[in-house]
Amino acid sequence: MFVAREKKQGESNELTKIPLLGIKQTTVEQILRAMYSTSLTLSTHTVDDMLSAASFLRIPSVVVACGGFLGDLLCVKNCLRTLQVANLYNLNELLERCYSMACANFTRVSSQKEFLKLRYCELQTMLPRSDLSVPTELDAFNAVVRWMNADKATRTTYAARLMRHIRFPFIPEGDLVDQVESCDYVINVPEVAELVREAVRFHLLIYRRSILQGPRTIPRTTFKINAMIGCGGLSLKREGSLTDKVFYCDVNNGEWKLFTNLPEPRHHHGG
Repeated sequence: MFVAREKKQGESNELTKIPLLGIKQTTVEQILRAMYSTSLTLSTHTVDDMLSAASFLRIPSVVVACGGFLGDLLCVKNCLRTLQVANLYNLNELLERCYSMACANFTRVSSQKEFLKLRYCELQTMLPRSDLSVPTELDAFNAVVRWMNADKATRTTYAARLMRHIRFPFIPEGDLVDQVESCDYVINVPEVAELVREAVRFHLLIYRRSILQGPRTIPRTTFKINAMIGCGGLSLKREGSLTDKVFYCDVNNGEWKLFTNLPEPRHHHGG
């Protein structure tokens, strides 16, 4: 690329040459045509080069157009790769769509090769989200272990910071003992071992759970409703019986509905 600059005394009247390293000539030609025609042609084969060039040349309208193009192609198969591209070029709207899709399909995406290539900060952003959809919390734990095992020498340092986002209290006691406690990261990283002991205490001290609440005891869910909950209880009638039913009242219409059942009937457990 050539640019003109103010000539100083004694200098020749020449243009200054600025090398555009790593940018293809055809890509620059496409950008120049788009500036005059207001039309930009993109494809899966050219969008990466176009993004790189537009970012280097600081042409935000082209960067946004590339982001829109990638958003139209977004699917479960490519959401992790697109996530990394969106992160690199600060395409925040596209980035959130990628995170939402990856979390909603975490079981599938965590088995992809691209999952093992995620940067620490990207996995760190994904794990705390309540919309992270996993059959059990043990699946989230195993996914983190696979990611760390892909580059154990480097990634072991992230073990404590990542594992604190695993909701260990939701892993059954048997799985904690048989599958989690024997993991190298639990044995060798004290902070992770303490997280597992915290979950064991949660399981053992059933009647203290109301005071053992924290970020890891909040269920992952995408179900949200503005409601009031009533669970269990003892009938006020003479010789009334206990109930295990959980009801919720939708505050918008004042209607009470059955939500689920407790593992066993309980009363006087409000907190």
